[in-house]
Amino acid sequence: MQSAFFLSLLEQFERDEVNPMTEDHAQNNQPPLSALSIDNALTKDALSQLRNQISQLPVLSPDQEKQIVAHMHITIHKLVESLLTHTKTRDIFAKLITTLLQPADNKIRDIPASEYFALRRERLEVLKPTDQRQKLQLFLDTINCRHSSSTLLAKQAQQLYWPPPLIIGFCDLFLQSPQQWLSLPLAMKRYLAIDNDTARQLSQQLCQKQREHLATHYQRYFRYRNQLIKHNIRLVYHIGKKHSDFRTPILDVIQEGIFGLIRAAEMFRPSTGYRFSTYAYNWIEAKTRRAGEKMNNTIKLPSSLTVDLNRLHRTLNRLRQKGEQSISTQLASELALPQEKLSELLQLRSRGLSLDQGQYGDDEALNLAGILPSDTNCVISEASTLELPERIKGLVDGLPDRQAHIINQRFGLLGIEPQTIETIGHTLGISRERVRQLEKEALATLRRRLTNTRQGEDLQL
Repeated sequence: MQSAFFLSLLEQFERDEVNPMTEDHAQNNQPPLSALSIDNALTKDALSQLRNQISQLPVLSPDQEKQIVAHMHITIHKLVESLLTHTKTRDIFAKLITTLLQPADNKIRDIPASEYFALRRERLEVLKPTDQRQKLQLFLDTINCRHSSSTLLAKQAQQLYWPPPLIIGFCDLFLQSPQQWLSLPLAMKRYLAIDNDTARQLSQQLCQKQREHLATHYQRYFRYRNQLIKHNIRLVYHIGKKHSDFRTPILDVIQEGIFGLIRAAEMFRPSTGYRFSTYAYNWIEAKTRRAGEKMNNTIKLPSSLTVDLNRLHRTLNRLRQKGEQSISTQLASELALPQEKLSELLQLRSRGLSLDQGQYGDDEALNLAGILPSDTNCVISEASTLELPERIKGLVDGLPDRQAHIINQRFGLLGIEPQTIETIGHTLGISRERVRQLEKEALATLRRRLTNTRQGEDLQL
């Protein structure tokens, strides 16, 4: 199941009709990708099959990378121009810019954290370039001016930087795409006060030509982006091998790394002077490094401890392969860690157990939770404990007065200190032996009554 995501992603990339490299430069000698079914992806050799798939993809040259990214940015600006041609979409786009110009800590009520931080991240990206805030404010004033022409708006929009996820998420509101349920489009709906019915009505108000023009550039952007991702998946594979450890399968690590690659493809700008692989490396590494922390630890560990655990695992495997005897001493010297720190890492290295897992093969009748002692009493036990004094009092009150007095005094049932037989005999004016006889008769009566009633299940004398 883990490998199905990126294997199906490869198949999706291959189904794209637009190829930016072949539009201007014919490259018919590229070997096609073979489609892998989900059933084959779940086999043991899924990793080798994925490696064979990746090896068939050529590495992009710097010019090809710049060309693809240029097509992506042009498509984004085309989408912005399409949004500005219709009055309804223009007004909502102006509300979005107003939201972006508000303080970063502006948070509406009851918004989930994932949606809030998704929009906050894009807000920081759109305001990152120098003088971007002033340009956005000028652009907003031009939109609000009803006499502004579409040509003037398009010219000002060309001078602004638009993060692709922000524009794509905004277009999802009108195209009713499956991505409208992601965190960013949902956050826009909340901030712009647009519900599903309103978004559907806005989509219907667009004419057929405008809707097709918007959908064409929308799909073209994803084809350009997927082309850039497809030819750099080998980078995810090589980084994933480095960050896979004894607890996280490499297929899961690669899957997380692809999310970083997608984000890098969306945010890459050739004007920085770096190759795409250099820029994407940090995004991929961050995702793969956090994969183990997110999947394996019931309690989140600091990143420094995760790095130390990976070093410990690699060193431990190397020493075992060498046949070292005193591994504990060798580990401390190899890792340059004190013995206390090493002991802490060895404890953290152990994997957590599920309380619901069966203890004897497939037998789920006896699980770990059923055999571990509990420090807390169950509700029934606590209720019985609270009712116990009243139930004992009711039983003792059924005895003759002298026997009830002896039991209460002897065992301290009325909140008094337990009394000795001699003290009780002196109070009643009888001998010690007579007090012992009456106590014996009273206890026998109570045992007999308990045997004949259901209260004997909880009370034993």
